Amino acid sequence: MNNDKFVNYYVELLTSTLHDALGKNLVFQTQQRISNEEKDQFESVINELKNKNEEIFDLTSKRDDHIETFKSELIAARSEITQLKLSKQSIISEYEEQIKKLKEQIEYLNLTPIQRKKFDKNSQKGVNDGGEF
Repeated sequence: MNNDKFVNYYVELLTSTLHDALGKNLVFQTQQRISNEEKDQFESVINELKNKNEEIFDLTSKRDDHIETFKSELIAARSEITQLKLSKQSIISEYEEQIKKLKEQIEYLNLTPIQRKKFDKNSQKGVNDGGEF
């Protein structure tokens, strides 16, 4: 009878151990499946973030290129404006010089014939002898 008791306890213990092992195995497999699904979701999110990051980088790169192009155009325009200002100043100086000469001619033409002779005499005198002292 001792043998029967041993076998019964042995079978009972074996059965409870198998139930515990089987339950724990089911729990572990369930947890592993959940972990794998979460891992897949995280990988999906990570890939999505990588794609967004690449898009942002591309947009930033394009924006930087656009800014550099715009900057170059502004520098060229500034240089052109500077050249135009210098050209304008030169033209203004030329016109001022012409206006001055024309005013002198108008003054000369407004002189009476006697004043013109005197003016012509004085201007020739200054040229021939180096001027008056």
